[in-house]
Amino acid sequence: RPTFLSLTCALLLAPPAGLALIGGEPDRDERYAAVVQIIGEGDSRQRCSATKIGEQRFLTAAHCVMDMDSGLLHPTHQPGGSFRITNAVSPKTEADFIAVRTTATLIPPAFRAGLEELIAVRAQRIAQLKQKYAGGELVWHISRLKAKHVLTTRFPDVAVIEVDRPTPTIATAVLDLASSLEGASVTLVGYGCRSLEAWREGSKSPNYDERRWADTQVVRVDAINFYSYAGRTRADAPSLCPGDSGGPVMHNGKVVGVHGAAFELDTAGGPRSNMAVNLSELRRWPPLSEPSPSDAEDRSSLPSTLLR
Repeated sequence: RPTFLSLTCALLLAPPAGLALIGGEPDRDERYAAVVQIIGEGDSRQRCSATKIGEQRFLTAAHCVMDMDSGLLHPTHQPGGSFRITNAVSPKTEADFIAVRTTATLIPPAFRAGLEELIAVRAQRIAQLKQKYAGGELVWHISRLKAKHVLTTRFPDVAVIEVDRPTPTIATAVLDLASSLEGASVTLVGYGCRSLEAWREGSKSPNYDERRWADTQVVRVDAINFYSYAGRTRADAPSLCPGDSGGPVMHNGKVVGVHGAAFELDTAGGPRSNMAVNLSELRRWPPLSEPSPSDAEDRSSLPSTLLR
């Protein structure tokens, strides 16, 4: 069981520019055409991966649509906000993207409650730190505090974005909410870098990323997430980078998980394991269990703040 995270809070909860599968292969035959890159309007470096799961519905990670420090949805993912999507294997220009507007962003209640609790505890601790430290020392202690408060291991880091128009040129994936994954072979899919060095350079560049995939094996499953072999555990295993966040884990051609984080990342061999939300534990959550939910509460948008 992984017990130590060397990822910074920024890497784990608020990914910078688009990063993706280290050790993967380009999706040249477009077998994963339902997997898209999403880019915030006005900032080509605010990128994540996602999967189309309905005519106007995309599955991604909660931390891709939220500011994890404030609990606010990014403006892009508040109702009326706009963003761009593409399922081009290797997008080159703006013409490869489709502009859409958010009509609703749906987050599991457990994640909303967990984040609200985390923000309250963090605010209290920061207030205490400010009484003891100042300047650079205060900044260091706050960064350490944020790195220690891991949310995604205890609450389902997943989101569904509903948009204002159909996207018929993008394929739709099928969810599998029932398979047992312990020891299963799975495929990781996402957009981005081929190495941590490429990530450091790419995070400063507006260049778009490439959809890549790779096979690995699940090593552990719990009630929230499951974990798969990564580069430091097996030399030939793929490793996640933060822009992979929100992309799918596939099993027998169906989506069984959503990329969340990488454990014990280092510069030599990547992380020890990859973590994904276990969608089977969300099989009763309406945005996944009902293709076209009609209940008003299920379709309501997340408030612009979680702290009400």
